[in-house]
Amino acid sequence: MSKISLRLQKLLPLLGVALFVCALFVLHRELKSIQLSQVIDYLHSIPRTMLAFALATTIVNYFGLTFYDALALRYLESQLPYRCAALTAGIGYPFCHSMGFAVLSAGSVRYRMYSAWGLSVIDIAKIIAFTSLTFWLGFTSLAGLCFVFVPIALPASIHLPAFAIKGLGALLLCLPFSYLALCVFRRNSIHWRTWRLRITPPRIAFAQVFVASMNWGLTGCVVFLLLPHAQGLTFLVFMGLFLLSLVLGVISMVPGGLGVFESAMVFLLSQYLPVSTILGSLLAFRVVYYLLPFGLAALALGIYELNGRRVRESVVRQR
Repeated sequence: MSKISLRLQKLLPLLGVALFVCALFVLHRELKSIQLSQVIDYLHSIPRTMLAFALATTIVNYFGLTFYDALALRYLESQLPYRCAALTAGIGYPFCHSMGFAVLSAGSVRYRMYSAWGLSVIDIAKIIAFTSLTFWLGFTSLAGLCFVFVPIALPASIHLPAFAIKGLGALLLCLPFSYLALCVFRRNSIHWRTWRLRITPPRIAFAQVFVASMNWGLTGCVVFLLLPHAQGLTFLVFMGLFLLSLVLGVISMVPGGLGVFESAMVFLLSQYLPVSTILGSLLAFRVVYYLLPFGLAALALGIYELNGRRVRESVVRQR
């Protein structure tokens, strides 16, 4: 083992502690910006049945996110068990959603945990690239289908013809279709200089698109459940507007899309609902989908750092 690798191994505990401290800081900042009485008022206005469905959908959604890492490990032909992928994704994705900068937040969590389980830096980089690709395959697939087949009513102030939305949808679908075609029809690895990229097996590639599309759909379902009924706002119409808003938040690189996502949603949904109602539902969504999972992930990271040696040794013995 090289001196650099030894130094990195010594720094791993410090990285875990730094992540945990950052988690506490972000959680404190988020809670400070929200008035507790305001949150309680908005949550009380939502039917308990819908709130329970939103919480259940959030749990299912985060469970589905664990398969991003599980599929990446299968692609690498790694012998790490599913629970390693589940623990890493269960901590990494709430960090990514709330802190933004996926490579630094979720990437740091993956490096901290996967390297402790024996994966190399190159393999961890491949996992990060694989899960990022999965993320965008799901978005482009679902958004593309929505834009092509679902009539999306934009506000009158946006003078954009319908065929432009359909054209955007067709353009987005080029990514998943091209990727799946490459995986089905080309079996040899791609070589570039000293790099060799193994083509994803078709079964894993189709699973990527399916799992990621379902996760994007479930995320939209959480918001939809927290919104009151509105004439003309069907789930499919809502998903088109939701995906437009969410991608703006992702591109902005603002942690959790805070502010950008809400502004776009208010603008696009104001033709169906009052602004105050939209803001209340989005506030509830941020608590249910971001803050609660992030708080649990920070707690899980703290427990892992306290008991990490025993957990890692248990995994190593069973491999």
